[in-house]
Amino acid sequence: PAGGTGALGAGQSRTFTLVCNPPVAGPASGTFRIQSDDPDEPVVDIGLSCTGITSNLTITPSPLSFAPVRVGETILVRLTLSAGGTLDRLIIEDPRPAGFEIDQVLPPGVDRPWSLSAEARDDRAVFFVEEIESGDTVIEYLLRPEVPGAWTALPASAGSMYDPDLLVRSGESRLRIVP
Repeated sequence: PAGGTGALGAGQSRTFTLVCNPPVAGPASGTFRIQSDDPDEPVVDIGLSCTGITSNLTITPSPLSFAPVRVGETILVRLTLSAGGTLDRLIIEDPRPAGFEIDQVLPPGVDRPWSLSAEARDDRAVFFVEEIESGDTVIEYLLRPEVPGAWTALPASAGSMYDPDLLVRSGESRLRIVP
């Protein structure tokens, strides 16, 4: 976190994860500063840079709060991909919210692209799409609430399997399961 503090003893280490998410397209830079009581190097500045991109892909839902659901009900999850042009070889990952189980990733009768493949993993539903056209593409699957409580659904992500610069995330959602 910015302005974070914490003392380290001799031989100790700390790992930081730095994420660059510039609000506009183009180059962005910054500095990660480490201050120390070391008389030889009281300040170490590490230069950081990244490039913001303009994406032609978005994913929803955005941050949402849903009405409470009951244990055992079947919940239809709808992910909508909005593309500004044709995109190919996408991977879509939707983390499984705590308190829920994935019921079916490819249930009959729901919206999905014909080239969609899917896997239910322990912690998420994963979808692979060969190609989507410009406009909206809907992927639906089923969740089942299992444990009463208030839970947060982490953001879904969609990106290109072969272009790491194309990655978008939805917002998180608030969920409540009642007995």
